[in-house]
Amino acid sequence: MNNIIKKGINSSLIHSEIIKVSDHVKKSDEHLEGWKRARADYENLHARMTEEISKARKEGKIDAIRSFLDVIDYFDSAFASMPKDLEKNDWANGIKYIQKAFLDSLVRMGITTVGEIGEKFDPQFHEPLEHVASDEPEGTIVLVIAKGYVMGDTVLRPARVKVSSGSSEKT
Repeated sequence: MNNIIKKGINSSLIHSEIIKVSDHVKKSDEHLEGWKRARADYENLHARMTEEISKARKEGKIDAIRSFLDVIDYFDSAFASMPKDLEKNDWANGIKYIQKAFLDSLVRMGITTVGEIGEKFDPQFHEPLEHVASDEPEGTIVLVIAKGYVMGDTVLRPARVKVSSGSSEKT
């Protein structure tokens, strides 16, 4: 009988040890699942932060470029009103090269101009300053006041234009 009691004690000890091990396995599984969730959360956070940093860089680049668009307009305006006797001047030609280098750098950044005379008016790319009677078909750009600029699918500034309202003569 002693032997049976000893075996009973041993089996209850073994049973309690099995329960302890089972509890440890459950806790280990819970910790593993928690770690997996934490890792997934971290990876999602990392992806969001990478996307937000990229977006912030793009917005910063766009803001910087927009601040220079007026400078381009000043160059255009200055050369449009340059006296004829300065057209062959070396200093004036040097300034033209500076303007060209500036525009070339914008092209290298993927910036293109929009708004040409004869184009069909598109409100996504053009800002109508005035509708004027013209022999051109209605909705055609007849004068560009200021060029527009686009980078990829982002309009940096719409072209400021005058648009034909059609012929003033009715037939």
